[in-house]
Amino acid sequence: MSLKEAQENFLAFGACDKESVKFVRAPTKEDVKDENFIRCEQQRPH
Repeated sequence: MSLKEAQENFLAFGACDKESVKFVRAPTKEDVKDENFIRCEQQRPH
């Protein structure tokens, strides 16, 4: 699976793949998205 596909899956159902959903916990207030996070489709070509 590509990183792009895993990111799309996470947005769709909260895990990198459907088999992993049962292992994902709900986010806490300490879970903060890195302000420098860039989705694969938003990255600039090298």
